[in-house]
Amino acid sequence: MCKKFIYLFSALLLSFACTGYADVVIGDWENGSYDAWIDWGGGTIESIGAPKYTFSETGATLGTSALKVSPGSGWQQNLSIKLADIGMLDAFKTGTAFAIDVTYNSEDWDPNTTYAGIYTLSLNAEGYGWNDVGGTKGVELNGVVFSDTLNPDSPGNIPLTDPGVPGTTVTGTWTWDYSGILDSIPDAPTYVEFIIATNSDAAGAYYFDNARIVGAELPEPAPKIVWVSEWNADANGVPFDQGWIDLLAAQGYEVDANTAGDYTEVSEGELANLEAADLIIVSRNSNSGNYAGDVNEITLWNSVDTPLILMSAYLTRNSKWQWIDSGTTNQGVPTTLMDVIAVDHPIFEGVTTEAVDSMNLAYVIDDMISAETTEIASTDVGNGTLLATRMDNGNIWIAEWEAGVTGYEGTDQVLAGKRLYFAAGGGQGQEAGVMSFNEDGQTMFLNAIEYLLPADSVSTNPADMEDASLWSDMPYDANQVVAPTFTFNYTDDKPSAGSGGCLRVQWVNPGTDSQVVDHLLYRAVDVEPGHTYTVTASFKDITPGNIKNFWFQVGLLDEIPTSTKPPFHEINGFNEWLGCGPGLDGTLQDDGCRYDGFYTVPADTDPNTQFFLAGQIGQWSDEVLTVDVLIDDFDLVDLGTE
Repeated sequence: MCKKFIYLFSALLLSFACTGYADVVIGDWENGSYDAWIDWGGGTIESIGAPKYTFSETGATLGTSALKVSPGSGWQQNLSIKLADIGMLDAFKTGTAFAIDVTYNSEDWDPNTTYAGIYTLSLNAEGYGWNDVGGTKGVELNGVVFSDTLNPDSPGNIPLTDPGVPGTTVTGTWTWDYSGILDSIPDAPTYVEFIIATNSDAAGAYYFDNARIVGAELPEPAPKIVWVSEWNADANGVPFDQGWIDLLAAQGYEVDANTAGDYTEVSEGELANLEAADLIIVSRNSNSGNYAGDVNEITLWNSVDTPLILMSAYLTRNSKWQWIDSGTTNQGVPTTLMDVIAVDHPIFEGVTTEAVDSMNLAYVIDDMISAETTEIASTDVGNGTLLATRMDNGNIWIAEWEAGVTGYEGTDQVLAGKRLYFAAGGGQGQEAGVMSFNEDGQTMFLNAIEYLLPADSVSTNPADMEDASLWSDMPYDANQVVAPTFTFNYTDDKPSAGSGGCLRVQWVNPGTDSQVVDHLLYRAVDVEPGHTYTVTASFKDITPGNIKNFWFQVGLLDEIPTSTKPPFHEINGFNEWLGCGPGLDGTLQDDGCRYDGFYTVPADTDPNTQFFLAGQIGQWSDEVLTVDVLIDDFDLVDLGTE
């Protein structure tokens, strides 16, 4: 369910579950943070600071702190925010107004003050230009309407009650309704800036809080995963378990991987962070003794009701967190095949298994990365449910426990939240914590995360083709005779390399008129100038008799497509005339045959340029032909710089 919510810009991350209308906070000035606001005269974030800018409990309307601005007398351009710097351009375009709470405190003003207030807000935006949009200069300026609850009878003017005399504070809100000028600003602007200019005939101070964009349509934040690690790293300073973190971030999860903290001595703030998360993952990059030093520490971890995935065999022992009634681990043992016990469990969806005798075998380890692992020497999960074992000795590989149970009979350690033991992360020393899974293993791990997350917080990754709202489409050729039918989250079939729901694309080409089906499917992506990119996708042709005269070509657009045949930076594709596509059940990266597979964004590209991942899909035919294909995991991959 989508709800109305207050949304802090600092929480905005990669991917989201649903959308709602909200007041999006772009300045609450808590915890000593200036929230990326600057002194416009200085022009940089570093320029803001005392004595002109300080923090105060006076005037706090959201949280416990407000920003006190003491500009001195005269006209001055003070606070400024560049929405591109904080990722709030979309919020501006979907919102209707900018508002900020302001407080007058009589003791801050010179007794001789006769006027003070907001002279104007300057709005600088692409397509609209630089314009003054309201304050004491006027309530309706350049298409924007200004209102003032602090002093509605004289908008913009501070109500100067007893200046210089302590005891009087008045709080209100200044609001600029800019809905009337939105049509002049592009759908994807590259810059929008607010600049607040004050004016007074004597020195004083303004208290600001709860700066916000009103009525914005924004997605809810992605599920938050706290990654617990001791951050042992390679010679280059890269944590051994960084590969897992990158995998989660690529799915759109908010991954709290704070290398400055390891949770070995859980503070009140760290405990609150664990309890506020949607999921906790405890990495193999950890020393069990540092997380189970005594019964109090063991109880603390077991008492957290947030779902938790444990990757380390050591912490499951009856001398540590007491999930499994065994005190023995086998260290550095060779990797083996997994025997999937609960074959219908959601964790194993999309994972290839092979039935051999009474076993269902899955190959999940990449032996080129790590040929050893560490296991708990037990086959008994006690009060839990066994999901998978090692093929060679039957020892536990994956098991789960419901919330509210003990790990086994004989321990009083109650597991407050759902728990999953999933042995992963290599073996000893320099391998401890490493991303050691192949593609099937990674699919299994991501399935485990989705399984444990609360149902209303599962991340929607645009690449998985399950959410139509994350994609747009339009004719690529104005002469196309019929548009494809797109069915997102199609689950009756999928490419072998896909996972979960996929995209089904269908049409019947009548073979008349222009004889062309040529359509564009696209979504916004972020790129870095100078970086090289490739595209991945899984693909399956389910057309009766196989597709004919067909193409699916992918690449990047560097502007939003507003007309047919927009400029297209080709990367890869399937094309029957070049010998790939018909009858295929494979991947673009392995089986594509069009273009060279890469595109490098020019180093001098404006970093604010919005790019779009696009797929051009079509067919030319002078006879009636059917197309029915499945596409999944359609994503852009950053290969970095050379």
